[in-house]
Amino acid sequence: MVKGLSGAHVDRFVTSIVADVIAPELRKRLPAHYAERQIRLHLPAYSAERIRRRPSEVASQLKGTLASRFLSTATSPFPLRSTPEQSTWRFAKVSPRLGLSIQRTVHYMHCPRPNTLLHYGAFQSAVPSIYMAFSPCDRDYLWSAVVRHLSERGLPAPTRDSTVVLTRVAATCSLPRNLVSMTLARAARHLQEAHSTHLCVTAVNPFLGFDGASVRSSGFTPFALSPMTYLYGSDLIYLTRRAATSGVIKQQLRTPPIVWHIRPVSRRYRDAALISKTGPLMIDRDRYEYGAA
Repeated sequence: MVKGLSGAHVDRFVTSIVADVIAPELRKRLPAHYAERQIRLHLPAYSAERIRRRPSEVASQLKGTLASRFLSTATSPFPLRSTPEQSTWRFAKVSPRLGLSIQRTVHYMHCPRPNTLLHYGAFQSAVPSIYMAFSPCDRDYLWSAVVRHLSERGLPAPTRDSTVVLTRVAATCSLPRNLVSMTLARAARHLQEAHSTHLCVTAVNPFLGFDGASVRSSGFTPFALSPMTYLYGSDLIYLTRRAATSGVIKQQLRTPPIVWHIRPVSRRYRDAALISKTGPLMIDRDRYEYGAA
């Protein structure tokens, strides 16, 4: 049976080992919370019992597993910059080549999405200070949850291709306040005008330390919960389900669900009550694993 740890236990454990997993001088060259996020992303490869009884051994193995990832990110073509002092921003599309490179080298999952529909960012130089990627809503379990959520509110569902998923957000500097919501608002305008988009959904994973505050302040509201499956290669590096092939190592630690959020993009839903009054929908594991409608 796969067992879990309390959120407080995970928080204490990550805080206690981060200095053993990465040297302080290297950590300074990484995006904020990047080291902690990598530890959390790879922690489910270990059982709760092993984490409790042999924490030093787990920390040592995580150090070896993540060493090359920390170094490659710190020396990527997009070095971490200080917070820009200017208040003037240029919001624009990011070239697919640059966007996929940021997904590969800066975003914590290090796994580019070739089906990205829109690469978008806020600029003060040739490289966006914040980058966002939007993809089609191609998972059946997620689309079914969107339709059900709208139906329970007496709202018609849009066509599937007019619903997008915010799949990646990455920063190449310490971000000024409100830049996330400003960039998302501009990206939503572009999606509506260029792709006739009506709705946008995105996921918040509390296990990785995300609290969803910036998402909710950008107009998203929670509407569904789904499982999250953590898979690893033979080197114990995390693999997304899209990238995983045969022979993967499955998680040994029980983890909490991810929280799906929804945001109107077009006027069709902008004034609609998308807030759930009965609590979030529950997406069961069978639908999540197999993409059942």
